[in-house]
Amino acid sequence: MKKLFLIFILLLLSACSIINTDRTSIQTPEVAKPPIYGKWTISKYINTYKTNDDNFQYKDIIGSDVLFASDEAMVSGDYIINPSYRTKRVNVDEYLYKKYNLNYKNLNIENKDAFAISLKQKDISNYEIIKVSDDTAFIIRNNFIFQISKTDDDLTEDQLKVDISRNREDSSGLTIENLSDKADIGLMLGLKEPNQSKLPSFNYKTLYIKFSPEGVENVYESPNILLPRKDGFYQVEIQRVSKKDEISDNLLIKKRVDPLNDRQAKEKIYQIEDNNILKNINFISEDIINIENISFEKNLRKLRIYDINNIEKKEPLQIAYFISSDDNKALIKETNDKLKDNDNIGIYRENGYWKLMGRDNASNGYFIKDFDLNIVLPNSINKYNVLNIPMTDLKKFNSKIKDAFISPDNKYLITLENTMLKIYNIGNGNIISNAIFEREIGQDTSVIMSQWSMGRYSKLWQKEITRKN
Repeated sequence: MKKLFLIFILLLLSACSIINTDRTSIQTPEVAKPPIYGKWTISKYINTYKTNDDNFQYKDIIGSDVLFASDEAMVSGDYIINPSYRTKRVNVDEYLYKKYNLNYKNLNIENKDAFAISLKQKDISNYEIIKVSDDTAFIIRNNFIFQISKTDDDLTEDQLKVDISRNREDSSGLTIENLSDKADIGLMLGLKEPNQSKLPSFNYKTLYIKFSPEGVENVYESPNILLPRKDGFYQVEIQRVSKKDEISDNLLIKKRVDPLNDRQAKEKIYQIEDNNILKNINFISEDIINIENISFEKNLRKLRIYDINNIEKKEPLQIAYFISSDDNKALIKETNDKLKDNDNIGIYRENGYWKLMGRDNASNGYFIKDFDLNIVLPNSINKYNVLNIPMTDLKKFNSKIKDAFISPDNKYLITLENTMLKIYNIGNGNIISNAIFEREIGQDTSVIMSQWSMGRYSKLWQKEITRKN
């Protein structure tokens, strides 16, 4: 019994000797570094929308520090306390297309694997950071994209805090957040509402929302579609014609002529007519129009996109028109291989963006299969049409939202909700819950045209829509 007791004591003492009783060896665990860390610098402005913007225009932003620490950050003069970092691995090609309607090649990167990092402070909308390598990332905010380059990864938390404090003291107040001009702006929307009739027919109208720095100045309405083009405004309408047993729709695009200006020559009317074919306008912009041709005789609904200037030739545009010269012929072939009819393409709205789709028609009957072609449309179609608040977040704000636009200065959200068009203020990147404007627009109304005007053009468009011919 004594031997057993001694063995027990020896085991207990040996076990105790394993424990390190030296208190000086106990250390506070290091705070985990955020997914993007250290000292970075804004090195380049990314002109994704092919405008006249360049690096010189943003010279006061380029070269400024971007500092990421665990419990604070500084993004070119914008101080963020207790930031929340959220990260996920993404395929850049798919991610930029689906969320921002951007082609990843605009960023001049080759590797499609990246990390999407959300940097957010409570009550303030987030920055999105696309980290493509250890030393290169892109920061996205309010439609602006800047490349940032790492300059120091070895700074401690304390050193970063000193740098952040110094940047706060030296800040001029200029941030990516307030880069947008405070100019007058306007949004012209072409709307389509289906009629309740046996044959497909639609009512078309134009709304022009005029904003000033103080808020919504006015909202104007005009029958039919009022189309802004380089040489003036055009009126677009569908005229239904009945001849014996045939019913046809004629498309007319006619320049508006000022009756008080005698020097204006009589303008040609662009038109297209097909016997016994009904027409549905799905999209129109300055240069092109997308029509759905409905034939009851052949039991078909086909899509066609035309160049407005050459519409009477009835030569539909194909995929090659929408693919930039930077992309290779393989992409054109790959896309055409998805289509049974290379002319059967159209433009539609999804998640707040215009997108290109293909259509397959069944050989018999009205069965239709529409599918996204995953091609970013040219800037002429999507100019200023950027949702810096993704549609998923807009749906969380209000599940009734079916389409949306955000003003280029990021101050206003315009939504289509059931039968209503509503406008909301945006403050600090967050939507203010009470709408500042509402208007009834009709059941199942959809957008077929969207164009933004900036500065003096917003006033010219205002004058045009209020003018009566």
